[in-house]
Amino acid sequence: MLRDLSDRIADITPDLLSDKALGRLAALDIAGLPKVPDGSRLGVPLCFVPKIVCVGLNYADHAAETGAAIPKEPVLFMKAITSLTGPNDEIVIPRGSQKDRLGSGIGRL
Repeated sequence: MLRDLSDRIADITPDLLSDKALGRLAALDIAGLPKVPDGSRLGVPLCFVPKIVCVGLNYADHAAETGAAIPKEPVLFMKAITSLTGPNDEIVIPRGSQKDRLGSGIGRL
């Protein structure tokens, strides 16, 4: 059962991820928090994301799955922050893009 923290915190920010703040959250009486109604849309679980830096082909199996050579250095790339979604949101494939080789539905530009 999902519980609603909105009466306790406004948003999950970087400050909330400190050891001290996480300790306060861990001390909450979860049973006393309101239940999230079934079917509620859950949004992106954090805010103030300035950028998304990704690492591709970061392990040998991943390189093999894509048919690529194992890179000498990690492959870094950026994603737009608008690519963030809630845990049950649909993944929107941009027009003109293709699914990746493994068919996971993540578009390539």
